[in-house]
Amino acid sequence: MIHLPTEIRENIAIIQGVPWAFGKFITHTLSGLSDEERLQQLLRAESFFREVVPPGQIGCLWLIKKRRNWENEFEHVVYKSPLGHHQAIEKARESWLELIQKEEANLQYEYLFGMQLPFKSSIQKKFIHQFPIDQAKLQKWIRSWIGTSLSKRNTERFQQVFQERTAGYAIEPCSTEDIIQLYQQHNFRGLPSPTLRPTDQHPDRWDFLMPNVIENQGDHIRLESAEGLRYMTFLTISIFPSQITVPGFDLFYDLQAQGLPVDVHLRWEQKPYKEAKLYSERRKKLAISNRKHMGEVEEDSILDDTIEAQAEQMEAEIQSETQPLNMMQLVFVVTADHSPNELNYYVKLLKRYLEQKGMTVHRSTADQGEYYDAWLPSSKWSPMGFCFPILPNRTAALATPGAVDSLGDPNGLPVGFLRSNRSVVRLNVSWGAQVDQSSNIVIVGQTGSGKTHLTDTLVRNTLLTTRSRGLYIDIKGEHRHWGELPGLKGEVQVMTLDGYEHPGILDPFRLIQRLDHDVAIEGDIEVHRLARAREIAYDMLLQILDLDQDQHRFARRNELLTALDQVCTEDEPCMAMVVEVLEKSKEKTTQQMGQYLRRMQELPLGKLIFGNSVNEKGLVFPRTGLIILGMKQIHLPELGQLASAPSERVSEACMTGMAVLVEQFLIEGKQKGVFSFFVGDEGYFFVRSAAGAQQVERNFRLGRSSYCGNILCSQNPDDIPDSLLNHVSTYVCLGTKTASQTQQVMRALGVDDPMIYNDLMRLGIEQSQASQGGKLEDRTYSLGYLRDLNQKVGLVEFRNPEPTINEFFKTRPIEQE
Repeated sequence: MIHLPTEIRENIAIIQGVPWAFGKFITHTLSGLSDEERLQQLLRAESFFREVVPPGQIGCLWLIKKRRNWENEFEHVVYKSPLGHHQAIEKARESWLELIQKEEANLQYEYLFGMQLPFKSSIQKKFIHQFPIDQAKLQKWIRSWIGTSLSKRNTERFQQVFQERTAGYAIEPCSTEDIIQLYQQHNFRGLPSPTLRPTDQHPDRWDFLMPNVIENQGDHIRLESAEGLRYMTFLTISIFPSQITVPGFDLFYDLQAQGLPVDVHLRWEQKPYKEAKLYSERRKKLAISNRKHMGEVEEDSILDDTIEAQAEQMEAEIQSETQPLNMMQLVFVVTADHSPNELNYYVKLLKRYLEQKGMTVHRSTADQGEYYDAWLPSSKWSPMGFCFPILPNRTAALATPGAVDSLGDPNGLPVGFLRSNRSVVRLNVSWGAQVDQSSNIVIVGQTGSGKTHLTDTLVRNTLLTTRSRGLYIDIKGEHRHWGELPGLKGEVQVMTLDGYEHPGILDPFRLIQRLDHDVAIEGDIEVHRLARAREIAYDMLLQILDLDQDQHRFARRNELLTALDQVCTEDEPCMAMVVEVLEKSKEKTTQQMGQYLRRMQELPLGKLIFGNSVNEKGLVFPRTGLIILGMKQIHLPELGQLASAPSERVSEACMTGMAVLVEQFLIEGKQKGVFSFFVGDEGYFFVRSAAGAQQVERNFRLGRSSYCGNILCSQNPDDIPDSLLNHVSTYVCLGTKTASQTQQVMRALGVDDPMIYNDLMRLGIEQSQASQGGKLEDRTYSLGYLRDLNQKVGLVEFRNPEPTINEFFKTRPIEQE
């Protein structure tokens, strides 16, 4: 029979007069971990099964699929978002809810843990175990006799015991609602259940937890509710494998990837070391005696020798490490929505999976009702047989508590599904800044892999859900139509920098108006501002003049620095003044440098740096919204080539100026308290030169502080310097092309798994081939490995369920004017 709680307060419940404490495991992933890291997780799990449950008490571990209320999650997103964006988010909400329902991603696994707490008296404990009385009229008398009513004092005492036992483990106390849901989930099996919060703190009966009628149909249970029918069957393990290889066995963890409607209950009674030692000695003596007895009537069998060897091994392990013993039962429950035939199909798949693990499965036709009752916490185990004495390290190999693949940020809009268990993945660009970590995202992938589509999704989601602003550097001119971006019309400015219309806009003396206040500055701020502008101006001049091959380069550099020093003494210094100072020099070579720069000044790109500004205020950034910023007539060298033509060197200098412009944008947002982020769709444009790479790293350092973020994309993982990866919070790879690229990505992800290595190579080939073969139009998702802010790694299926947005995001190259 089912023994319902008689009292529940917070995470403590009285069941059969026995106090139980309940907790939830904080999930962690095993995906992407090395063998050494997996062994560390296994050792933690072994410690849990060895130490947490008090000797002589019972522990229960449930791996349960729980329905996540995504409607509430989206309501929270809407509530936190700017008022003017609610309608657009509602459209996204409807599309995502439909897709989540279709993918069954609203069901996600979690680990629940319950354990008996010590009794005041062993006599009382034995009485309750032998005579479990549930009659309502006797409950108050029982509680008063054993002294375990949940008064405030007793509740605090029990909670303190639970906290002491679970200290050092990733377990948080359950709420009263969590305990109620454990019972309701067992009796409703996915059918709609009422939200029950009784006003009475100590009701005499809790029958309302499980109102539905069940019928024992022999090999399965039929559950009938006003909302419909469910069919369930219970299976247990009759024989475990003789050897379990770790790491890699991971029964509970691997089960989640099978996509089956199955939950698991692992129940164990903790035998202390002395009892475990006596048990192993008796088992060894029995095995020896049995073999001798059988040897008198027939030849020794291999089975008898094996049993004796196992008994000796258990005794040796228990005595050498003073280990306790887990007297364990392991039960699986499979649920079907429509018919017993559907149920039998799922059972067949589960049996196949367990047999691949070397286990023999038993599906009882006589004890289904007992297994239904025993699923919930109780002092006695009612089903017959299949109780296994097992050491904690073996128990840990079966169930690594908390091992559930989950990825992404805890809030924001979804971006896809985790491939291993179909859980929803959310990314919030601003989340790192909110929790005092970095908000820097790097996305790498071949042409056609979906890199730009994912980037655009993150940009739109960030602007919709947060009070923020973005600066999207669109060198290829693929986003000029974004002025009509759905949900953000009127909040997107599309600009193209032109030397004739914006002369001097990338002049570092005019560009640098703000300094980061978090950096210690002593003395006159204006002096530091000029010093910073002088530094950038010097880098730009070196890029344009290409003095590295000049045999007199040190003399030339000294002349440039002298000219910059002279200009800095003027009231309104600018790069045009530097050209004039060089032209007026008495040194012929210096004059030639000035004349060369004068010619560069006449070029459209040169005007951006050396032109005389017609707008003293420069570029004005909006309070919120998005700027799409392009550049006319940019001419960068081919990928992997060094700049050789004058136009290429000027283009690189302009990209350094753009990176400085980004820094000013981020600093202004930081100082005004508005989350500001930069987007660079082609990262190699920015990091081609040493000066550009250094400036991008400065911007990423800003991304480690509040109110700043960066999204940088590249086709080639090698374009992202290792120094930059130290500041990255989220890393996404949509496939690689070469072995060296794959090794670079593996280091960036922080993994050393041959399977991930092969996947990255495969994705790079398949997703780029799909693009070249003209199949890009038909694709509804892209695949890539994601490392999130918590350093968890997994394979993600990136999706966007809004057809109009997908159509809008399709890459539309526009010829440079």
